[in-house]
Amino acid sequence: MQEKTCVDCVHFIQHYRKHGKHYDPINCGHCIALRVKKRQALDTPCEHFQENSPAK
Repeated sequence: MQEKTCVDCVHFIQHYRKHGKHYDPINCGHCIALRVKKRQALDTPCEHFQENSPAK
């Protein structure tokens, strides 16, 4: 089983970089659980982790 990371959490907001006419995700974002805090996408999640539902 794959270990959960911040990018798998509903509280994680992904940051993007504009590349030409489209945006690419970068390995950075922030967590909005209780307070805003900087997080890396592959960080070990905090105690407020709630798994994202699969994309449809």
